[in-house]
Amino acid sequence: MTESPSKSPSSKAPHWQKGWDAETRVAAYLQEKGYAILAHRLKTPFGEIDVLAGMPDMLVVVEVKARKTVVTGLEAISPKQQQRLADAVSWFIAQNPAYNNHAIRFDCVVVVPNKPPMHLENAWF
Repeated sequence: MTESPSKSPSSKAPHWQKGWDAETRVAAYLQEKGYAILAHRLKTPFGEIDVLAGMPDMLVVVEVKARKTVVTGLEAISPKQQQRLADAVSWFIAQNPAYNNHAIRFDCVVVVPNKPPMHLENAWF
């Protein structure tokens, strides 16, 4: 029995690149809609926030899903992931007290091939 070859870091590049491209597209899309992009791929002790955007008195945590269909994109956000994002934004606010009084909204943007991004505001919580 032979072992399958281990994946090299470069074998993950297409998946990583697909996510990066979708998040960059969503950041531009949100800017066009008047959002201020505060962070892209914000690393926290609780995980990564794909896009953190701001509006007057509001922080918008945006989870980006690049999928073949909108339905599969929306189904890809588990309750565990939702909680992780809530913990991550709480950490961000603790590090940036200027945002203490901002409301928080959790959005999902699904990117599917050959269609405009599908933005679902207040996707959970």
